[in-house]
Amino acid sequence: MQLDTPDNRSSRVVRRRRGRQSVFIALAAFQPTLINPWQGVSGIPRSYRELADVLTFGWFDFARIIAIPGALPQIFTGLHAALIYAWTQVHLAAARAWPRH
Repeated sequence: MQLDTPDNRSSRVVRRRRGRQSVFIALAAFQPTLINPWQGVSGIPRSYRELADVLTFGWFDFARIIAIPGALPQIFTGLHAALIYAWTQVHLAAARAWPRH
């Protein structure tokens, strides 16, 4: 059993703060990671979907041959934006963690 010393209390506070910062950063990066690929797949022309129906593609073939290659620009744009948002949130979380005198 550990004694409740000031060092132990401060390390618990730091662990809690890091957990909150991680959630804050993950939430900032989640939105562009989810929205951009969804827009990329929904932006595939209707004629490509009709072609997949004519060729009797299953969902896996449609995703592998049509959806993923068609949405790749939006997927990479979403990942790029997510990295930017996460990096910004890292700096904001670090600035917030600085002690105020």
